[in-house]
Amino acid sequence: MAVGGCVVLLTDLASKRSATRKFGTFLAFLFCIAAMVCSYTLGGQLRTAFSNGIAVEGLVVTMQILLAAIAAVTIVASSEILQSFHLPKGEYRALIMLASAGAMVLVQSLDLVNAFVGIEIMSVAFYVLAGYRRAQAASEEAGAKYFLMGAFVSAILLFGIALIYGSVGLAMKANGLELPQGYSFTNIVTISKAIHQVPGFGTSPLFLLGAVMLIGSLMFKAGVAPFHMVAPDVYQGAPAPIAGFLATTSKVAAFTILMRFFTIMAGADTGAAINVVVIGLALLSIIVGNTGAANQKSIKRLFGYSSVAHGGYIVLGLLASLGAESQAAAITAVTFYIVAYAITTIGSFAVVAWLGKDGEDADAINAYRGLGKRNLGAAITLGIFLLSLSGIPLTVGFLTKLGVFMALLSAGGTWVAVVALIGSAIGLYAYLRVISEMFFVDSSQQETSSTDGASKLIAVSAATLVIVMGVFPSQALLPSFEASVTVPPVSGDEVK
Repeated sequence: MAVGGCVVLLTDLASKRSATRKFGTFLAFLFCIAAMVCSYTLGGQLRTAFSNGIAVEGLVVTMQILLAAIAAVTIVASSEILQSFHLPKGEYRALIMLASAGAMVLVQSLDLVNAFVGIEIMSVAFYVLAGYRRAQAASEEAGAKYFLMGAFVSAILLFGIALIYGSVGLAMKANGLELPQGYSFTNIVTISKAIHQVPGFGTSPLFLLGAVMLIGSLMFKAGVAPFHMVAPDVYQGAPAPIAGFLATTSKVAAFTILMRFFTIMAGADTGAAINVVVIGLALLSIIVGNTGAANQKSIKRLFGYSSVAHGGYIVLGLLASLGAESQAAAITAVTFYIVAYAITTIGSFAVVAWLGKDGEDADAINAYRGLGKRNLGAAITLGIFLLSLSGIPLTVGFLTKLGVFMALLSAGGTWVAVVALIGSAIGLYAYLRVISEMFFVDSSQQETSSTDGASKLIAVSAATLVIVMGVFPSQALLPSFEASVTVPPVSGDEVK
């Protein structure tokens, strides 16, 4: 992906003819497909590199394929929109691919320092993409807000990593434990060794403070409340394909590294601090996201708050993964949820681009009034996505929520699940309100013809997947979904 981004950018700069530049979309798409194939060939293996700083196993392969697919879909969906905006395409394609490369570094990271590098590569590209429509005030505002908050959170993340580094080093030396050869004090394997072999380390204030800062920073990247402040503004200000890319890529990358970090704490004595923080983040996200979506007049802001709510559901799965008995089911449920969320969100924003006119997204919810009579296909497609986001049976959204709640119940989180279900009922109103506007309200608007065939194709394909994965979930899952999150053995003892 990194090489492809450079090649696409240089090809565009060296080209003067429009026909040659259009080849850039096809070239970028080929590089994304190549990245998917290369990732797939690593399935069923466990490889490490860069002094055990990165590791590739089943979960990573699945997420890398998903990230490359998101990039490919975004590049294809954006071609016609960028033409209408009169914006340069070469830089745009390169930013998409480089952001995906940074996300891949993040999901591969076994060392927190490498994770920080991946986050920065991904985030810098995100800041530029959010403000890519330089002539539009909303886009500039989105880019500026994202950059300022992102820079602040990056500092907190780095400080948290430093605290973890210090706490692990002090604890291991004080207890006579040697650093595994080829590993550092910020490596997840080393942190796991300290948690499970040093008495009381999991409840030490220095480690807990660093862990909370690390978790909070990654939750910002995933758009989880109360770190969600910029998400609705960014999604509204950015063009629909970019908003879909930001909403999905950030969650895939952030939650994958969080899964690895939470896995090493499973069954360990970390006191009540981590559980309290995670429960608070999950429930706050579900309530804030669903209530915020209920009164929106912009459909992109509605999807932004929906993204916050779904981040909370994924955090519930992470909470269940802290239990040793429920860990395997929780990791599978979270992985399935992330994949399903990515497909649904990309499709939802594709409908917004599909129904746009003169280069502008169909953002106002009023524009969807009576859509069932003006454009039945678009109304049914968007309706499928809204039903999936609300968790209605026969859609993949129902199965993802069911999997997370079952894992949570098996971990003993009954009251948390009850509160989350109440929050889901609030969110149901937000989605059904849009469906009601489309099918049960008359409108005087005339039918508009759209020329964005790529967005239409992507939206219909994603809606089909939502139904197929909801009815036949086992056939829709890749084999690597069932793989547990493991790390290389340390001194003969396998650390999971």
